[in-house]
Amino acid sequence: MASGIFGQGGGFGSNTINGFAGAVSDIFGGKAIRAADDLKAQGDLVEAGNYDLAAGYAGENAQYAEISGAVKTAQSERNVLLGTGQERSEIAGAGLKVGSGTSLDLLRSSVQQGALQTQMVQAQGQITTAGYKEEQASYENLASYARVSAQAEMDAGNQAEKNGWITGGIKALSGLASLF
Repeated sequence: MASGIFGQGGGFGSNTINGFAGAVSDIFGGKAIRAADDLKAQGDLVEAGNYDLAAGYAGENAQYAEISGAVKTAQSERNVLLGTGQERSEIAGAGLKVGSGTSLDLLRSSVQQGALQTQMVQAQGQITTAGYKEEQASYENLASYARVSAQAEMDAGNQAEKNGWITGGIKALSGLASLF
């Protein structure tokens, strides 16, 4: 039996080459996986930033909707006052007494209709505001999930790189051991 550097009893051979090649492959493979996972994490963080922007815009829209609702309510209340004032004027112009009989019924009906209109305007403003606040919360949740995903990608990449070093080290030791 021949033994020596290329012989069967140890030395440099296919086991050595396979061990070192496997080590290099595992180490660089782990690094490549980490780089890919880091890139995915960066994308997740950009996505989170976009969700943050959208949440901010939705919050601003909620504030605008509140202001707009208050303005529309004030306009509605003003229109009720103008309408009942005009109605009183028309009743008086017709020679009728404003605070009695049919004129009182007409005014009451106008005030009730105006109050209903004002309540509808207020409700619509509140619904719009609530919708924007819900949208804001949704975008904030999506941003949070994107950050969690980014962290998971980074953790997975770190673990893949560590595993590459560990398995690469084992294979390198195996290659070294085959020399003896």
